[in-house]
Amino acid sequence: MKRVVILISSIFLLILMSCPASAHKIHVFAYVEGPMIKGEGSLGG
Repeated sequence: MKRVVILISSIFLLILMSCPASAHKIHVFAYVEGPMIKGEGSLGG
């Protein structure tokens, strides 16, 4: 029983402590130029 309480508590704490990593925004663009598909990527500031 003690193991179950520790496991559930650990999972609950991990869920509470997790936050989305949004340090960088990535911008990706693709476009058609003639017979080729070209793309560009950059990091947003």
